[in-house]
Amino acid sequence: MEGMDIKKKKLVPLISAFLFYAASIYCFMWAASSFSLSFTVCNGESSIFHEIPRCRWPSIAGIGFWGFGILGFALLSVCIYRMVKKNGENT
Repeated sequence: MEGMDIKKKKLVPLISAFLFYAASIYCFMWAASSFSLSFTVCNGESSIFHEIPRCRWPSIAGIGFWGFGILGFALLSVCIYRMVKKNGENT
């Protein structure tokens, strides 16, 4: 019974990392789509502090892309570190 808890503890960060990567890909597609939709309205400029809300969306989506991507990389690094550390202790 205790072994199942250990396996679940190993899977939670790994699944979370892939969910963060999925969210990052979604934000990238959202940024590309919203930038192309707002290009003519915003004259090719997008900023978080723009007066028109449509011109803010590409920047917000870009922040989401980088944020979720970095969190996913950090969680995946933790998973790999735990696997290497566990394998190193057994040898």
